[in-house]
Amino acid sequence: MHKGDFVIYYSGKKTLEGQEKCQEFTALSEVTDGEIYQQTVSENFKPFRKRVKLMDQRDVSILLLIPNLESIKNKEKWDSILDMDFLKWAKKILN
Repeated sequence: MHKGDFVIYYSGKKTLEGQEKCQEFTALSEVTDGEIYQQTVSENFKPFRKRVKLMDQRDVSILLLIPNLESIKNKEKWDSILDMDFLKWAKKILN
């Protein structure tokens, strides 16, 4: 990710530790610089991040988009494709 890139955030669950499904795109941001830093979210979760500017948006269920995503052949098993094919179809969603 570089300065000026946009990032779409997908939330599979309502909370990090919970099991309740969310299955929505819940945020949109723009990368504001190239610096990478590590943030402690919990004792066992310390992700690396970049500074971003959050954009105005509304949550969108991925379930509404699945039928229109040609790269997902098996519409019942879409979650296994999400990470692998993300960049390819994220561009399509943004256009």
